[in-house]
Amino acid sequence: MSTPLPLTGGRRTALAIGVPVSLALIAWGAFNVIALLSADSFQIHQSVAAAGGQVSVSVDTGNLSLEPAAGDQVALTGVAHYGLVRPTVDVTSSGAGVSITAHCAPFLVDECDVDLTVAVPAGIAVTASTDSGDITASNLGNLTLQADSGNLQVNGGSGLLHLSTDSGQITGVAMGASDVNASADSGDISLDFGHAPADVLVQDDSGDVTVTVPSGGPAYAVTAHSNSGSTSIEVPTDPTSTHDISISVDSGNAVVDPRD
Repeated sequence: MSTPLPLTGGRRTALAIGVPVSLALIAWGAFNVIALLSADSFQIHQSVAAAGGQVSVSVDTGNLSLEPAAGDQVALTGVAHYGLVRPTVDVTSSGAGVSITAHCAPFLVDECDVDLTVAVPAGIAVTASTDSGDITASNLGNLTLQADSGNLQVNGGSGLLHLSTDSGQITGVAMGASDVNASADSGDISLDFGHAPADVLVQDDSGDVTVTVPSGGPAYAVTAHSNSGSTSIEVPTDPTSTHDISISVDSGNAVVDPRD
């Protein structure tokens, strides 16, 4: 007959720590299984009259697409995926504008994302943000886009553009915007202009920056600096020009090129 091991102080400490940790791991696994078995989705179709000259869109987790509307309604389409807790999609309209919020409950074990496409009438400014997800905007003007973790892409576009991301790439394709302010903590920035811009300001802590402008256009007042990387300016320059390009990079290359 074996003799039970004495319950020493060390064994008491191990039990005091190990038992709660083991129970927590079992509960965590159970919640994950329940969330997986509970997985569901729903379609989003909603529209509201534009108001206040402004649309604001906020998405916790999911990708966001912004595009021109055919009429005067702000229209939402998309799909939401979730596990234990159904996400909310709230749309409000007031004199200040239209506000759209897609929110996932803060459960660590729950899968949740809301992918949205928002169609915006002409002449409406848009402010949009995601905590985790990409934003793509096509042929809209006067945009303010911000992603905590995700990429930003602007196709076409006009007016004033403010683009920022904490972690992700910023890409502009054939843009017609006159003024662009782009910043990234970590990620490359590539801005391609279909028309000569008036004012371009780019800041990047870690990543390469490339600005491409139309060939045969005006000269530019260019300021390009990199603390750790190279600079290349291949466009006509004139410090007195009213077309300004300013690039500041902490770690990465800075390039200003003509379009092919």
